[in-house]
Amino acid sequence: MVQLSPTEGLDIPALYPASIITPMRINLVTPFAEKDSVKALGARWDSARKVWYIQNVSDLTPFLRWIPDLNTATETASSDGTRRR
Repeated sequence: MVQLSPTEGLDIPALYPASIITPMRINLVTPFAEKDSVKALGARWDSARKVWYIQNVSDLTPFLRWIPDLNTATETASSDGTRRR
């Protein structure tokens, strides 16, 4: 008897609407003097939170100097101000 994996043959992105797939966002700790460097690497500015961030980046190597703690960097703030993952 052949056993198939639970997801074999399934198109996972088609099963889940894009609205429920959370993009991976990492906030960067960037001094003002280095803002042009992170921008040149593809980071984006969040004016509401006053922070540079990257989203869905496959290679974090160029950004490691601005990511002191990956767990803290990936936390997002909910609308009520509490922290969640």
